[in-house]
Parts: sequence; C-alpha cells; structure tokens
Amino acid sequence: MSPNKRTVAVISLVAAALVWLPVVHFLFRPATAYFYAERGIAPKAQEMAARHLALWTDPQGREAELGWREATTILTGTIPPKASAAATMLKALLYMGSYFGAVVLAPILIIGAGLQWFWDQFVGGRQLPQ
Repeated sequence: MSPNKRTVAVISLVAAALVWLPVVHFLFRPATAYFYAERGIAPKAQEMAARHLALWTDPQGREAELGWREATTILTGTIPPKASAAATMLKALLYMGSYFGAVVLAPILIIGAGLQWFWDQFVGGRQLPQ
C-alpha cells in the first residue's frame, strides 16, 4: 500500500469514528414518553418491573438470561458460583469483545470503507497536499 493510500485509509477510519460514535446516542434513543407518565408508573418502569419479576420467579429463565453476561462479573473481582476463574475470564473476554466489536468497531470500519471508496471514486488520481 502506497503512503498516499495509507494516509487516506487512516483519515477515513478517523473520520468514520468521529461520525459514528456521536451518532450512536441519537440512533438508539427511545421516545421520551416511554420514560414519563403524568399519572401512575411510566411504561418503561412497568416493563422493567415485569421483567425482573419474571426473572426472579422462573429459575430456568433466569439461568438462560444470565448465562454469558454473568461471566463479566469477574471485572468487579467476583466469580460466579460453580465457575472456574479461567473459564469465567475467557467468557467475559469473548462477551465483551463481541459486544464492542458489533456496536463500536464494525460500524466504524463500514463507514471508513465507504469514505475510502468515495475518495477513490471521486478524488482518486489527485495527490494529497504535502
């Protein structure tokens, strides 16, 4: 890869990160009415209470729900019961790596590739200012 192409690739990735990271907040923001109620309990609070009650009353549902995510407790210095430290560490690293890869890294790489394609298509033969 020539230095010119490498520079364009780095600039594309940095620009993609600068675009994606602030936009994540706006793309995944729910409606305000979901968190507020004039009278009574807000819909989100009702939903959360029902979910927690279901988790604590159904042992199989709780076990399935807490499976991999429970392994991340090793970050706070605790290990789930009936689990080895090595297995918990591996599960925690795999869980966090897949989560951050999907939510943060993948969109940045996609946007960066799009920016580099745009640069190659429309600015392609021109030299960068030195």
